Amino acid sequence: MSVAERLTLFLDIAGRVTRASTPDSYITVGGVLVPTSREAELWKSLSGGVPKWRDATRESLDLVQRVVCIPDIQSVVLQIEKKQPEWNQFWDDGDNEHKKLSGLINEKVGFARPGTVTKYLAFGECSALGLGEKLRREGVPQLVDQYGFGILRLRVIHDIDIQGEDNQDTFSYMWKTWAESTQMRDRLHLAPTVDAVEFRAEEDDPVLLLPDYLAGLIHYRTGPSVIEKPKALQLTDIETFVAAIDCQSNVLSRKWSFGAQFPNLTTTTKAGTIGDGGSSRFAGSSEPTKLTERTA
Repeated sequence: MSVAERLTLFLDIAGRVTRASTPDSYITVGGVLVPTSREAELWKSLSGGVPKWRDATRESLDLVQRVVCIPDIQSVVLQIEKKQPEWNQFWDDGDNEHKKLSGLINEKVGFARPGTVTKYLAFGECSALGLGEKLRREGVPQLVDQYGFGILRLRVIHDIDIQGEDNQDTFSYMWKTWAESTQMRDRLHLAPTVDAVEFRAEEDDPVLLLPDYLAGLIHYRTGPSVIEKPKALQLTDIETFVAAIDCQSNVLSRKWSFGAQFPNLTTTTKAGTIGDGGSSRFAGSSEPTKLTERTA
């Protein structure tokens, strides 16, 4: 068995990506990797009035559960704790770097704000976990190019959490740069390419409902006393969903404490710094986290 050589990665985030640690003490990222050949099938299954997580019903939750449990669909949930003092220090350093860079080049640099950089890092970590787990479970693609490298072609579709053309262009550049420099070439003899990086709403691409539900549901469980659940759902509906996907080998859960350092933006180029500078790691346990274990 080997992974399909064409994959589409869908990403979404739940929780307020702000300096404040209340009411959200976590941010939660959901990622779903599907064989590109399955997209049309999933689109059909999830279109036609399936609500977003905030308006979820028992029927829509059951549908998402059935799709997530399909063996060749890889799902990942990354919970990131706003650990102190590291979280506030990142925002302090980010505000300073943003101000310095803005003064140096005398133009808007929204891509360098700490909230935007946090999203870059969070999406990057979730993507790495999901792709790594799918390759571990299924093996590298068997189709090779003229140089003997395995072929892996990715499409990346984010919810519109990253807004603004410049911010989106920066993130697209980061993906293309990753494909050219990834250690997969040396370690796995695999040459990934990124065919497209797109930003859409669930209304435009219903497959985004998969990471929307995963991120939203697990994020709710990080603070059920302060985070609202969909009105149509009972707690038993949510726990039944979690129990069902928690035992699936194609669903990966990780919990990290925030420990990233804000990159130095004034010593290198704009996009190169975001993609290569500073720490993109979150300090914390790298052991699998059972979704049935409550955070709060």
